Amino acid sequence: VTATYHDSSNRSIDGSYSYWITPYSSHLPQSPELLESSALASGTIYNVTIDQHAADYHLGNIRIPKAKLWWPHTHGDQPLYTVQVIFRSSDNAYESRADTTFGVRTVSSETGAASKSFTLKINGHPIFLAGGNWITADQ
Repeated sequence: VTATYHDSSNRSIDGSYSYWITPYSSHLPQSPELLESSALASGTIYNVTIDQHAADYHLGNIRIPKAKLWWPHTHGDQPLYTVQVIFRSSDNAYESRADTTFGVRTVSSETGAASKSFTLKINGHPIFLAGGNWITADQ
């Protein structure tokens, strides 16, 4: 997970990033205490110094225990999660929040050596794609 911080000045800011991952809800809790009580994963990275106009800060790899996998339409459920990230300056004079919604899944592809067929796999299972420019074999 990477957080991007934008500041219109070129001054350094010391602070910390906190993050919470929760099951998706259209109503995000605003207080850290409420976020903590419903979080599947959370953490804080202290002693962050941002000394650029725009800075990316890698929060690390985050494990979500017993994450439910997202599946394409007609193949299963589409469970979603929300990650909320807060940057707070050390002197508490500045706070910035951002959140985004995401699903957990793997995507891979294979090309058959002999047949040159192409297979797309979601969560390790082959998925047949139909859509634009797909023409049935008998036409």
